[in-house]
Amino acid sequence: MRYAGIMIFVLALFAGQSVCFGQAVSSSDMIAYPKDFDNKTVTYSGEVIGDVMRRGDHAWINVNDGRSAVGVWITAAMASEIGPAGDFKHTGDIVEVTGVFNRVCVQHGGDLDIHAQSMQVLRRGSLKECVIDKVKKDWAVKLLGVVAILWILSLLKMR
Repeated sequence: MRYAGIMIFVLALFAGQSVCFGQAVSSSDMIAYPKDFDNKTVTYSGEVIGDVMRRGDHAWINVNDGRSAVGVWITAAMASEIGPAGDFKHTGDIVEVTGVFNRVCVQHGGDLDIHAQSMQVLRRGSLKECVIDKVKKDWAVKLLGVVAILWILSLLKMR
């Protein structure tokens, strides 16, 4: 029984340590309840989208967790680890960021953001395969033909 108490103490100690490293949160939670996370260390994961906007020894990235995107202020060294950012042709790197959440960041004009303390690339981005739906393509060609015929008929009617 004495060892059980020691085990519980050790587990509680490690559980407390994991909270100190950052609470995993979603963009929905940060946006809906910003006061709950303000000036606290959070862990946030998602796809890097848009451009990596370098600003001297730092950079801005937007990280989208599938619900919404949050701006993250990272160091230039962290930015150099990021491969493609998500856009029409690419799936962006999936990253996990741990940092301080700011509900109203005075350093960055009052925006909601995260100042990263660490960042890890969980999965590399890649080119998206562009697949054209044959049914949609066929309908587009047919409708283009109808528009062309109507345009020619309107030109003939004007004469």
